[in-house]
Amino acid sequence: MTDHELSSEDFGLEDEFDFDEEEYGDDDGEERLDLESMDVYQLLEVSVDSDTENDDRIVAVEKLIKLGSSSAAAIQWLMHSRHLHRLEGFDHRSEVNDLVTGLSLSAEDRTAGLKVIIEDTRLSDVDRASAFAKSLGDGPGRTARYGSLKPLIPTRNLIFGLEEMMSEGDPLPAIDVIREIAADRSLMGKERVRAVTALTDDGDCRDVAVELFQELLQDPTLVDAAARKDAEEWVNALGE
Repeated sequence: MTDHELSSEDFGLEDEFDFDEEEYGDDDGEERLDLESMDVYQLLEVSVDSDTENDDRIVAVEKLIKLGSSSAAAIQWLMHSRHLHRLEGFDHRSEVNDLVTGLSLSAEDRTAGLKVIIEDTRLSDVDRASAFAKSLGDGPGRTARYGSLKPLIPTRNLIFGLEEMMSEGDPLPAIDVIREIAADRSLMGKERVRAVTALTDDGDCRDVAVELFQELLQDPTLVDAAARKDAEEWVNALGE
């Protein structure tokens, strides 16, 4: 319902509380979400939406846990890593935390849960990028994992999410992904350069940005003239 500004001339004092009961109804008469018809991706969206009613969120989380280990792992990671602290009300946070804590999940379940998040177009870019970064991990096999995960999210959305991770003050996991994008010769030059620019606003990351821009300029496969020009300009600007 659209809010309207009302002056004292619009109604008398005796009319101030004379609301239309049929229009406003009461809390018990509010239309509830049809959670029974929702799939995993929709339930994840509802679970982390700050506007979701507390009762609906609890039901959505419970359904995700019952649907299987991958969806249970997905909502556990989203809550513990991204959203639990954002929920309003201590009792509500505590209830959600109790639901997602102590689940019997294997390493394979957690990997599958992150994959669900990455491919969920209903979630924010930063949620998906954060799960992408977590999935890369460290050590051998990181490049192979990057290659297997890349088809699950458009590069543009991944870069947007990485930029938001940087703005949230979470640079270390973002840097790992940005390194992989910058080295990915299958991508367009402008995408590779754009990914590195996500590092330029963080003073602590500018040396890494210069390093990656210089590597791009030394890459003979970067033939896009505009992308090369952007990289050169960034190196000059960051070196001043």
